[in-house]
Amino acid sequence: MSRVCTVCRHAERGAIDEALVGGTPFRNVAERHSLSVASLFRHRKEHIAAALVKVEAVRQEAEGLSLFGKVKALEVDAHRLKRLAEEDHDYRAALVAVDKLLGVVKLMHELSTPAISQAAVRAQAVRMAERHGITVEALLERAEQIAAELAGEPVKKRDS
Repeated sequence: MSRVCTVCRHAERGAIDEALVGGTPFRNVAERHSLSVASLFRHRKEHIAAALVKVEAVRQEAEGLSLFGKVKALEVDAHRLKRLAEEDHDYRAALVAVDKLLGVVKLMHELSTPAISQAAVRAQAVRMAERHGITVEALLERAEQIAAELAGEPVKKRDS
């Protein structure tokens, strides 16, 4: 039977969590709240970390929704300005509004496309190279050749 975390059931858990997240040294927190350094370490590792991950995920989701809402508001403004410019027969201003709308559309696309980290791309390249028994450099060279062929450009051979 597993034990209940002594920090989780402590009467001053909120203050303890705040101190640990704030970077207060373990020994100071342990002395102040009559706990062992080991129990604080386990609590931070097993309970605070999981909670912080959840909080960060919720924050990022809310920030993303908020940012998307701001972009939608920009789109509405650009449409309104375009309509006003057309009503005034100011076609130059209408074209500027269309250009701004295009920028909003591009931004919305960027926000809706998941970001792929460079580390993730590198890890995938390593896995693919291993699967095919070649080096990552050889894989990248072949990818560049394929891209050039698809673009109708002359295929360049890398210098070794």
